[in-house]
Amino acid sequence: MPAGVALTELDDKSRLLPYVENPRIDVPALLRLLKELGYDGPVTAKPSRGAFQSRRRDVVVKQTGEALEKVWQAAGLPPTARLALATARD
Repeated sequence: MPAGVALTELDDKSRLLPYVENPRIDVPALLRLLKELGYDGPVTAKPSRGAFQSRRRDVVVKQTGEALEKVWQAAGLPPTARLALATARD
């Protein structure tokens, strides 16, 4: 969620990539809470296309993966658990 945009003005075009230092949404804290609650389902980023500097699919996938990796690490969650969940559901 971008800074400086009122909650009543947010729409689909306002969605950004998750990042560690976000004054409006503490994504690492949210991930930790989900873990504490026993959630074991998928976590998916769904930013607006405008959040990307490139429209190439490979670049979008790379940027999204890097953003998710950073918040996952900031939350102190082990990457092996994330990969195990993704593999088990495929």
